[in-house]
Amino acid sequence: MVPRRAALAVGMAMSGITRQRGSCRPAHGHRRSLPGMRGLCDLLIVLLQAVDMTRAAILVCMFLGFAPTGVALACPDGDAMAAEQYRFTGRNLWSPERFRVEAGGHIALTDCGAMGWGYVRQAPDMVFDLTRMRRYRRLHLRSYAECDTVLLLRDPSGQWFFDDDSGVGRTASLSLSDPLDGSYAVWVGSYRPEGCEAQLTLESF
Repeated sequence: MVPRRAALAVGMAMSGITRQRGSCRPAHGHRRSLPGMRGLCDLLIVLLQAVDMTRAAILVCMFLGFAPTGVALACPDGDAMAAEQYRFTGRNLWSPERFRVEAGGHIALTDCGAMGWGYVRQAPDMVFDLTRMRRYRRLHLRSYAECDTVLLLRDPSGQWFFDDDSGVGRTASLSLSDPLDGSYAVWVGSYRPEGCEAQLTLESF
């Protein structure tokens, strides 16, 4: 069993980070690099991107003493089209709403700065457009599954929230105080690369 971890609120106003073509420049603080390696680094990025190996290209460039510019690994993008979209009022959520979802994804959150850990997809699994939330003090989410799940959320203000195991057992749980009206992008991820079927519960208090 994975040790219990407290919820982590990530106040990073991160925009969508997507993979794109780029070039290399000398790495910050790296005083030595082999002559002629810049061109090789650029070539490696182009070739490895063609076979979806951008991460390998970046590691090779760093090993050669160059930091890639204009290249970013795919990370969760709250503006991407979600698989499912829903509209609710705070009153609708007074009775819990439950949703089936496939937990997991191909993106390792540890590659995306301080967002958390585990594996998610780039686009949100669900986006909830919530209205009339002012009279409710909390918005609560939790995921149930046979595998160890994680939750990642971006609220209407652009603030990110992450949790792993704050619920019962290996249940991920988030509880947001004074929820805002607006769109909530939600990712149901998995602690390990292997995903599983899960159930997400959403309710107001």
